[in-house]
Amino acid sequence: MARKRISKKGMDEKVATILLVGFIIALLIMGFLWGRQLIKQRVSKELALSEKQSQCTDVLITAIEAIQTGDTILLTLENKKDIKIEKFTFRIMKDSTAETSDSFEMLNSLEIRRYEITTSSQAETVDIIPWIKVAKSNFVPCSQQHVLAKVSQAL
Repeated sequence: MARKRISKKGMDEKVATILLVGFIIALLIMGFLWGRQLIKQRVSKELALSEKQSQCTDVLITAIEAIQTGDTILLTLENKKDIKIEKFTFRIMKDSTAETSDSFEMLNSLEIRRYEITTSSQAETVDIIPWIKVAKSNFVPCSQQHVLAKVSQAL
């Protein structure tokens, strides 16, 4: 029986070089396509945020009353425009200290609603910052449309 001789040579240098270059090109193409998709997603998110921020000029709220009873502030807000406000940040201020509280109770367009805010101190003013919903759990603050309400103490 004739025996086959097993060659101890590896693959040819040219073949190895071509395979290595092909692998590198494939990696570069995959990286390019992934980066392009990432940039597209980022741009669409930024576009949605900027569109919502431009809607902030349509926000107009007023604080009808702010009364503190013990450790609770009863704050009545009115939405004077036809836009839903999905979140509020309340900055409760006394002298130079501030305490913040968020509320996800929606204020519909042209609606009046009372909010209860719990605080640990006697408040002088409440800074009310409205937020508009962009996506499922993303909000844009309308800081330029904030309202400052003077808190009166209940008798």
